[in-house]
Amino acid sequence: LDHVPDQARTDAVNAWAASVSSMVNREAMLDAWCVERSIVSIRIAKDGGWRSMSELRDLYRWMSMDVASLVKDATVDEKAALARPAYIGQPVDVSESHAIVRIALGVESLLSYLEDESKALDEDLQT
Repeated sequence: LDHVPDQARTDAVNAWAASVSSMVNREAMLDAWCVERSIVSIRIAKDGGWRSMSELRDLYRWMSMDVASLVKDATVDEKAALARPAYIGQPVDVSESHAIVRIALGVESLLSYLEDESKALDEDLQT
């Protein structure tokens, strides 16, 4: 990243965070609760509120596994998605009412974003 001016890096991180927050907020069950530079903190809804720390620990564990065989009625596309591990930040207990999971923009992802914003965001959406 030495070749990228500081302002260009800052602008790219801010644009990525805004785009990812928008993608998150388009999903009814998700809320981009807090955005700090390259970290998007996400609340996940449930009936009458938000997921707890213990629920998000389970989600974190399940997302790192192939769980396609556990959902018998899943479509072919759903099974493909359920089979693909996705790595998010560990859950964080932030209040009595909810916990969050975090996604962050790493160096490799930032370089990809600087090279081709649309392609990088599409990859983020797929994972």
